[in-house]
Amino acid sequence: MNGLITGIIFCLITAFIYLLDINMFSSLVVPIGIWILNLCIVIVAMILSIKKVRETVIDQSLNYGNRFLTGLIVGIIASWVSGIFSYLLFQVIDPEWNWTLSAPVDDAKEGLEPAKQFLSGFVYAPAFYIVVSLIVSAFVKEKKAAEIETN
Repeated sequence: MNGLITGIIFCLITAFIYLLDINMFSSLVVPIGIWILNLCIVIVAMILSIKKVRETVIDQSLNYGNRFLTGLIVGIIASWVSGIFSYLLFQVIDPEWNWTLSAPVDDAKEGLEPAKQFLSGFVYAPAFYIVVSLIVSAFVKEKKAAEIETN
């Protein structure tokens, strides 16, 4: 569920910037800022998901592999939802936007091709979230037996 919510938040951020000024996507600063913001949001969502799953387990303990899988599922679902939204936004809802860009931003235009959007949302982002989930899972510790007994 947190993956879906995170993906919807990513979509809302993209839609907000699209409505604010569509040409902001072609600058260098805005995409980097969006990437950093999305990274922070997905890390928080992974941590919350891991803690929620850990609380539902009988002994309130998850091993590293289960923590990793929980975080990875959040990241993959979020990236797929965001990828589908971006594809629909720039290929179905507003396909003419590619033609409104000025000459200096041809590289940004290439990044919005359907094949590249698909690869980004469905291949590259999940590969990136594998690394993020590995790191987040290492920092979310298991509850010790003393902590479980006091709860």
